[in-house]
Amino acid sequence: MSPGAGDAGVLGLVKAKTGTPMLDLKVLQELLMFVSPSTTQGSPLEESSDTMRHLVNNWERLPLGHARHAQAPRNLGQRHAALVGTALVGAAASSRKPRPKGAMGYAGITCMKAAPSWEGLATEARGTDAGQEVLQHWADRAEGIVPHTDAKVRYFGTERQKPRVKIFRDQAAWCPYCQKVWLLLEEKKVDYEIEKVPMRSYGDKPKEFLQLVPRGLLPAMELDGKVMTESLDIMFTIERAFPNPDKPMFPMSGPLRERASRLLQLERELFGAWCQYLFRPDMPFLGGSEDDFTRTLEEVDRELGSNSESPFFLPYPHPTIVDMQYVSHVERAVASVMYYKGYNIRKKFPNIDRWLSAYEELPHYMASKSDYYTHCMDIPPQYGPCFSNDSETAVQARVGMIQLFNLSQ
Repeated sequence: MSPGAGDAGVLGLVKAKTGTPMLDLKVLQELLMFVSPSTTQGSPLEESSDTMRHLVNNWERLPLGHARHAQAPRNLGQRHAALVGTALVGAAASSRKPRPKGAMGYAGITCMKAAPSWEGLATEARGTDAGQEVLQHWADRAEGIVPHTDAKVRYFGTERQKPRVKIFRDQAAWCPYCQKVWLLLEEKKVDYEIEKVPMRSYGDKPKEFLQLVPRGLLPAMELDGKVMTESLDIMFTIERAFPNPDKPMFPMSGPLRERASRLLQLERELFGAWCQYLFRPDMPFLGGSEDDFTRTLEEVDRELGSNSESPFFLPYPHPTIVDMQYVSHVERAVASVMYYKGYNIRKKFPNIDRWLSAYEELPHYMASKSDYYTHCMDIPPQYGPCFSNDSETAVQARVGMIQLFNLSQ
């Protein structure tokens, strides 16, 4: 790309100011924060020259290393942004103190060539196999034929009528109670619409939603025009409204139904033991100790081990409402107690690990599953501060998380 009249004027100014436009990667990184890359069309370069000339002439007044705070038009095109970067980086290079003898300098690294446009990069990406796969996935998501956190609707058959079910769930796809309902709809293959609503700790709920659900509870479901809340009630309502005798989500009667009901009670005990362990200091005589948490997990592990017909809680080849009631909070417990306490649930309890591994074979579960870091960081705003210990495993887990995500405490 050859420079035009405006380019020549700016480059001449840069050369007069700095001797030659040089590139420093750290400054360039900050410049990328300073110049918005979201637009690729701007005013003619000649109209931008005065702005770039002003930036060059006043570079010394800008805090070095904080170029992103400079005021400049946000509608510069990519070609213009490259020239602004040339001017600013060159000025920064000339204003720095000389490097020690033998240290690597700026010489030989030039920024005379404009960066490729975003359209050009996008066109090139679309031509790759990976690009085609991404485009197809976006199309499938928009059509509603794959599970995804950003999907607006989900269809399982060939019909594209308005679904009877509309689910209101949290914007971040983190709410464990929303996840339970999501998993049931996916397992039963019931078409549904999705409307996202912020959780209370992350923003105000829309007035339209509060008119439907005055208490603002999530999840909420609208079925055939009727609105209800409470995740377990929603799940049983869905099971009754869309029965499938060949794939029951909860036993209808008999000893198996009694066992399923006991397992739901045990899940509440596990949830309580997890909260006591994580959100209260260790006071063995008052409860909340690691021993209480371990005893409850041992019982859960025994229950899973007693089913020889499948890795799930009940003797069906598929997960049921019982599994869905457990998995969202166990998923969060696995991440949080490792991070804060150094407690490895999957290593200690083989049946729980086998059960989670079976779940992780299901694409719709993986679409709903969050990552360890999100779980560990999102739990305090929702439930309260977590009490950590300094055991070797816990420290290793926290250091590993920081290194993995390149974070600092």
